[in-house]
Formats: sequence, structure tokens, C-alpha cells
Amino acid sequence: MDNMPYTVKSAPLYQQIKTTIVQRIVSGEWGPGSFLPSEQALAQEYGVSQGTVRKALDVLTQEKILTRYQGKGTAVAVFETDCSQFPFFQLQSRQGKNVFPSSKILSIDGAQASQDEQRLLQLAPEDRVIRIDRVRFIEGAPVIHELVSLPAARFPRFPFEVEKIPNTLYAYYQSHCGVTVGNVSETIRIVAPTKAEENLFHIRASTPLLLVTRVGKDIAEQPVEMRESRIYLGENFQYALNLG
Repeated sequence: MDNMPYTVKSAPLYQQIKTTIVQRIVSGEWGPGSFLPSEQALAQEYGVSQGTVRKALDVLTQEKILTRYQGKGTAVAVFETDCSQFPFFQLQSRQGKNVFPSSKILSIDGAQASQDEQRLLQLAPEDRVIRIDRVRFIEGAPVIHELVSLPAARFPRFPFEVEKIPNTLYAYYQSHCGVTVGNVSETIRIVAPTKAEENLFHIRASTPLLLVTRVGKDIAEQPVEMRESRIYLGENFQYALNLG
């Protein structure tokens, strides 16, 4: 068990194996799409039974961190570019149909972390962030004004060229930055639009917007993204929550 520096000794053995595998993925030892050693090889490496390894891999597969391939083995899961925003993207038509937004980036820049960014991204006052300001469209209509903040230390090679950033950020984080968003948490409240948002959405100052503040965490439960989405639902869309 000396090969597991990240383990919690009081945790079940399979959980210790799971934690170590996650840490090895986060460190970049096994990148997106790469195959892990066989169950037998991992069991020998960790000095445990093959059944213990299989249970750890089964849990990671259920959590969509790993993918099983019949006759090939187990690999690190890869976000599909066209679908990586689900289940995290929550806008639907009033008929309950998922809608895919497109994006236009207004700016990308670096700055010292604000107090909210320090708190939600667990940063020190001197830490810096990368901020992406963008508008998201559905069926050609602007629906979301969004500010995305990333801890600069986790994204050292993130490009500041607008044309290099795709619509689906989570897939880009994984494929180009080695950061996989494993889960998100959100808070929701009602806010008034800014003057720029009045012009963007063609609404009055009294029109309420839905402010969704999201924190995305990697598979090791470390915060890697904060985004504030100011959403104009109008009459055509609804915000869906799946609490199951």
C-alpha cells in the first residue's frame, strides 16, 4: 500500500484505490482517452485483490470518470464535444427540449482574483485568474451574458486569442488543459440588468434576469471554474433542475 500517498487510511480499501487513481488522472499520468493498466496489473501494483481494484474501477465508471470498453479495457472518459455541456447546461424550451447554445466571446484577459473569486475558487489574494466574457445565443437570440473565471495556475497555457476558444469549454479544458470538470454546484437569484444587458437583450431596466453562479470542480473535488450567467429567459425558455 506504499504506492498510495493520497489515501485516507480509515477509508475502505477500494475507496483508497479509487482516490489514488483519481489523483493519478489529475496529475496527468493518464490523460483523456488513455487506457489504464489491467485490473491484474493494478492489483499487483497496489498489493490488493483484483476484486478490490474492480470495485474501485466500477465506482469510477459509474461516476463517468472512466469508461469500460468490451474486450479492450478501461480508459479515462473523454467529453464529447457536442454534448459536454450536458448534464450541466440547464436551459430548455418550454416544451422541455434541451437547447444547444452558441457563443460569442467578447474578451479574454487576466486579472488579480476578486474576493468572490478568491472565496469560490479557494485562491489567495495575490492569485490571478483568467476571465472570459461572452454572450450565448439560442436560435440566434442572445439569452445569456456570462463571465467565466479560471484559476490561472491551473491553466498556464490557456490562450488569450478569442478565435482559439471553442463553444464547449468543458471539452476544451479536458483536451487542451488536462482539467476535467467532474461536478458543479449552483446558486440562483434574481438581479436587475446592467445598462449593457438592457441593450443586449432589448429589455427594460425593470426586467428581471436570472443570475446563476456556478462553481465547477475537477474529479479530485478542487474548484477549477467559476461562472456567473445572467440569463434572460423571456417567454420561450425555462431553467431545468434535475434533483434525482
